[in-house]
Amino acid sequence: MYFWRTSDQAEIDALIERDGELVAYEVKYNAKKTAKLPTSFAETYRPKDFVVVNRENCLEELGQERQ
Repeated sequence: MYFWRTSDQAEIDALIERDGELVAYEVKYNAKKTAKLPTSFAETYRPKDFVVVNRENCLEELGQERQ
């Protein structure tokens, strides 16, 4: 598990490598807050997926990691 941050504070909260591909996770307490994948990260690393985890979906999203 990794994280990513630039000097201008663009960040990804968690990166998980699955089958040689990256999945980017952004964690937000409030489900109504929006999150987007930083363009510089997307262009450089081309993650397989971008998942926003919040208090309403955390058990469902994190439960999928165990499979």
